Amino acid sequence: MRHCIKNHRNLHYALYMGQEPVIALDDNGEPLIDEETGEPVQTGQKRNVYTLPVEFNESLSESGETTSVEFGTNTSDYDAIIIAPVNKYPINEESLIWYQSEIEYLDEEHTRVDRNSSDYTVESVKKSVNEVKYVLKRTMK
Repeated sequence: MRHCIKNHRNLHYALYMGQEPVIALDDNGEPLIDEETGEPVQTGQKRNVYTLPVEFNESLSESGETTSVEFGTNTSDYDAIIIAPVNKYPINEESLIWYQSEIEYLDEEHTRVDRNSSDYTVESVKKSVNEVKYVLKRTMK
């Protein structure tokens, strides 16, 4: 299926790589060190790790809907969809997508992205013969 280039938008993606332990910090933002072992103190929590953002241009359709139900509000399963040629991007589930927001980082060296700065998280990847649909869920900010 062909897509009009005028419908393409400037987007960024960061791939989900796994999780890392969260290190406890002191009041100055420095890692706490265990005096016995000399190792950083871990909080017991895990943080998702992502690659650095990569720029790409594709069609993004924001088409989520909200309906009223008996006990509140029911949002649809997705907030947006990106349609791209199959095997063009390595985007996987849990990847982050930036559309209108500025990319923010957790460190001054810009090596760890802040997942909360993204606009969307990839909920599902649906492949067909010629194209792939990335089903997106809006990031709660």
